Amino acid sequence: MTAHPLNAEGDFYVEHGCCTACDVPMRSAPSLFAYDETSHCFVKRQPSTQTECDMMFEAIRGAELRCIRYRGRDNDWYRRLVSSGDFDVCDYPPNEPVEPRIRSIVECDTKYESLDALADAFEQYLKSTEMEHFYFDFKRSESSDSLLHFHRCSVTAGSYRHVGAFEEIAIKFVDDKRVRIVHQHDMALGPTPIIAKWIISDDKMHSPMWFTRERETRPDVPGFDHPW
Repeated sequence: MTAHPLNAEGDFYVEHGCCTACDVPMRSAPSLFAYDETSHCFVKRQPSTQTECDMMFEAIRGAELRCIRYRGRDNDWYRRLVSSGDFDVCDYPPNEPVEPRIRSIVECDTKYESLDALADAFEQYLKSTEMEHFYFDFKRSESSDSLLHFHRCSVTAGSYRHVGAFEEIAIKFVDDKRVRIVHQHDMALGPTPIIAKWIISDDKMHSPMWFTRERETRPDVPGFDHPW
């Protein structure tokens, strides 16, 4: 891959000639990307904090043409990209086998008093992220009040409409102050990044801990404060 000449030196770069000015990098990580005089984006600064790494990850996942590339050798980044199904943006294979680490369960303290209120808050968060070229559709499960389904619809030039598969989110209270949210993905991160950003942004959700699916049968499985 040929990198854009203005990319900052480091592990992440934008492939030269690939950019379509979709604006995904600028929305996801405005402090890390910039445009040249032809409206071609490039990495103006490499991520240096956990927050910036999360922003870069979001930009990578959102760039449909896979223009944002990773040429580093860090196994944590390999694992993160393998888990999200985005390993194709890596220029090099890992130095050792990397197994996906899918933390699809999050438990956190909440001030919401009902599942409906919590699901409504999640819907409102998703709607707040909608833009001209994409929006979300929702439906509640007919069999259980604790299941919320949503998908992202992409619209291009007001005519082309792409509807992804519905994501399934299961919500239940662990006790009267703590909630468990599970997404039904065993082999990919699925909506985990969206859920993580929502929890951080919602002042009624606190102290999240992320777990693998083993949590459902083994209460002693350790939790982590980050899903990756």
